Amino acid sequence: MLSFFNLIVITPYKILVNKKKIILEIIIILCFFYQVSVGFNMVMGGVKEQFHYYMKVNGITEKILT
Repeated sequence: MLSFFNLIVITPYKILVNKKKIILEIIIILCFFYQVSVGFNMVMGGVKEQFHYYMKVNGITEKILT
């Protein structure tokens, strides 16, 4: 039973601990590319929020075109 626990839990943990620098570098690179893509989409005019303004005239609410 202990060898099964060692095989399932301890061995993958040891592999992760031994390769933590590589995993950290991969995460940092992925975050960098994500930030670059978000910035590129903002510069190129990606998703724009639309604001709708309403005006009440004689008890009737009308949408003002913007």
